Amino acid sequence: MLSAFAPGQPFRFSASLVLLLLVSACALETEKSSAHYFADWRAVAKKNPMEPGENIRVVELGRDASGSHHLVRIRDREKNHLHSSHDLTVFVLDGAGEMDMNGVRHQVSAGDVFVVPRGMPHYFVNTGSDPAAAHIFFQPPLLEPDIVPVP
Repeated sequence: MLSAFAPGQPFRFSASLVLLLLVSACALETEKSSAHYFADWRAVAKKNPMEPGENIRVVELGRDASGSHHLVRIRDREKNHLHSSHDLTVFVLDGAGEMDMNGVRHQVSAGDVFVVPRGMPHYFVNTGSDPAAAHIFFQPPLLEPDIVPVP
């Protein structure tokens, strides 16, 4: 569901809007476009399995001058953090959980999309029995870790 944007507040998109944007956007400079990875994320996950006891697995899928995109799987939860230099867009591919954004919890499941502006504290808690999966986009491209812990 598309909602009005208020500065400092979470912004949700419909899955169809995101798919339209992905399909109409230029492909990143990788061997495959982001739309391909988006549709075939399970094959990418199978080639990059989570190790036993591993909580979070991040696989970079591609990048260009404007951004980078990654497959993220979370078995349990993230710690509260923010990104000081990057805006983050999260498309939930599989699973369900709670996305805490600036102290407000949102129930999320496959098809939900969130924009997390740089500087906004956030974390995800998986409420399912299997790892949750998301296709995430950083703008500008993530060149080194940008995780600032938030108490």
